[in-house]
Amino acid sequence: MVRANSGRTSEDKMEIHLSTKEDIIKICFKLFILLSGMVNFWACGSSVQRGIVIWSEGEQILLDIGSDNGIGVGDKASIHREIQLTHPASGEDLGMLKEELTVASIIAVRKNTATAKFAGGARRPVLVGDALHRVPLTIQPGDKAVITEQKSGQPTNFVTEIGSVTLVGPQSQSIEITLQNPSKIFLAPTLTVAMPESIIQHPVSGAKIALLMRKIADVEVVAVDSASNTASCRITESKGSLEIGDAVVKLSDPSISAWFQETDEFSEEMILKRAYRQALRHYEAAEYWQVIKNLQTIETLKEDFEDTLYLLAASYKHLGIYDKAQNYFQRAVCQQPEDAKIWLELAYMYLDQNRLKEAAEAYQHLTKLLPDDYRLWIDLSEIHSRMGDQAKSNAAYQKAAQLEFENE
Repeated sequence: MVRANSGRTSEDKMEIHLSTKEDIIKICFKLFILLSGMVNFWACGSSVQRGIVIWSEGEQILLDIGSDNGIGVGDKASIHREIQLTHPASGEDLGMLKEELTVASIIAVRKNTATAKFAGGARRPVLVGDALHRVPLTIQPGDKAVITEQKSGQPTNFVTEIGSVTLVGPQSQSIEITLQNPSKIFLAPTLTVAMPESIIQHPVSGAKIALLMRKIADVEVVAVDSASNTASCRITESKGSLEIGDAVVKLSDPSISAWFQETDEFSEEMILKRAYRQALRHYEAAEYWQVIKNLQTIETLKEDFEDTLYLLAASYKHLGIYDKAQNYFQRAVCQQPEDAKIWLELAYMYLDQNRLKEAAEAYQHLTKLLPDDYRLWIDLSEIHSRMGDQAKSNAAYQKAAQLEFENE
């Protein structure tokens, strides 16, 4: 009996065989990932606390789980990163690979967040060419955390609030502080002055989850007045300018340079007021780049805070960066159309650029805001003269003379 030829060559059979083998490898790989996840689940238990990293700096990280989740100081958190795997040729989703990064110890706990610290010098292996190198470990917001060991479950903090700065001495060599609890302060101990730096937002929900505090100075107590609940301190080390209202605390670990507080309705206001006070001081000293640096912090939070846009515009104007200055001036006049000082600085900028038509228009607007100021009409008369319009120049000068006479 003659059998019909199936039409498949040996090459076809080999291709089918290889294709089947690749499918088996894919299935085995997916099973490996699935089983790994199941093993982790069984090992940790179904009630394990999980969170994500929402801030990282050096060896310190902030997690979005806290005392409400039963987290306490001394607990251990395994930090890992989930990597989506995709077939390089077909683009097929091959599942998620979990890369173990480090184990961190919880050092401070708040209601909804916990601060953790991992071992210094942590490194992970990376294959470069034919050699295995070890590169510094980097923890990023969005990395995952699993609590693998729980101890006390009680919230604890390494920061004790002492008071706040009420006076900064000459050349920032000393400060005076108001004490919240005089019984907690003695002569000569080292205290820390801290500033509110930023509000940390959850990378997924966008919720404001913690206030980042940054160490800016160490001070030594030299005198305590228990009657007025104040203390005088000498600054022993400073990393920045101190401001009235800065927090004064006692740290159980002096090596810590940043920590967190719970956010409240005053957190943002603290950041805004501090940055604005610094900006005003720098503006008076004609340190315009420092003004811009301080005000950009405010702009990201609340651009209509005080005169933020006006001071940004004026600073760029003084620096001769007219395109940015004009942008901020336009935003400022839209925000505060009746503010004469904005229009006056805008007019001065136009004069600096010899843009006489725009300067005249700005002055015309100013005469409506300040109808009794004869000096505006004198300036306007000069502008029209420079533009070659003598009739308007004479009319403006006559208006100035009339107002000056009426105001005598």
